[in-house]
Amino acid sequence: MYQVFKDKGLIFQETTLTMSLADGQQTTGEVFTTQVMIEIEGRSVLTRFIILPKAKGNQTLLLPKTKGTRTDFLSSAGLILDVKNACWYFWDNPTYNPTVSVWRRIGHPVHS
Repeated sequence: MYQVFKDKGLIFQETTLTMSLADGQQTTGEVFTTQVMIEIEGRSVLTRFIILPKAKGNQTLLLPKTKGTRTDFLSSAGLILDVKNACWYFWDNPTYNPTVSVWRRIGHPVHS
């Protein structure tokens, strides 16, 4: 994705960021950030991506969540994940729940 973003001419800002790792430890490092308009089911959400330039293969893109704000993608888009039923919906339209098609690609079962 990083290369796709570069090829499309997106502008990146270099900054230092403190990140919390899965084990709870914090690390500080140089990152690139950019904003991208993500479209999902007819809705557009401006989303900030964080690129870790030192990551192997540079395939890691993070969607940040800042404590106390609505900056993460799921919140910004108003998405609710229903993991048990393998679907999702918008918070303002709980009766609409398309199947999470990405789960098919990673081998998780999808229930209709």
